[in-house]
Amino acid sequence: MRLQNYYISDGEYNPVARDESEKFYLVGVVYGRSDIPDGSAIRTSTIASLNDKEAVTEKGEVYELDGMSPDYIEFLDAKKRGIDILNEWDVSLNKDVMIETPSLSDPDALKKVTDPDNLHTAYMFTGKSPSDSHVYGEVVGQSGNYVTLKVAKLSKEKHDFVMEEKVYFVIWRSLSLEAQFSLGATGEVAGLEYKQWFEEAFHLKCRPKMF
Repeated sequence: MRLQNYYISDGEYNPVARDESEKFYLVGVVYGRSDIPDGSAIRTSTIASLNDKEAVTEKGEVYELDGMSPDYIEFLDAKKRGIDILNEWDVSLNKDVMIETPSLSDPDALKKVTDPDNLHTAYMFTGKSPSDSHVYGEVVGQSGNYVTLKVAKLSKEKHDFVMEEKVYFVIWRSLSLEAQFSLGATGEVAGLEYKQWFEEAFHLKCRPKMF
């Protein structure tokens, strides 16, 4: 049997590094398996041994490996570079996002917060980091699996919040319950229709195209 465009996953089909889990699987496109049509995306049973050319499951199934998933290569690269990986994502559309966030010490802060010329419509993103902390910010850029968010950061020098732009890698397969409910009930998230504005990532149509 041959497994093409594969990646290492946990029990929920989400990508993981090989050393992150005692029990892991492979997800990919299979050829030569008698019970499944060629070209189908599958998740194997638990992997017993793995090298660059071959994987053997605990059930004794042997898969010839034919090319790693480009999404997974990006995932591993993001981890190597120390980029935060986010899961359980959700996106909302907010019409009252500030273009310039005033300092808490700014005497005109209240005026700037409510100034219509300082407000615009933007996608607001929320996700969960591996440390279980939540990330929330305005989406100011997207390149496939990467999003750039404008997030608030506490400045120790000024004892105030400042805004910074930060790049994150998103595991799009891992939707929050809110995003799953929105897709199921309305067929869209933040006005992005599933049929038109979602792309495939990690063998599932799950990545919204915001930019």
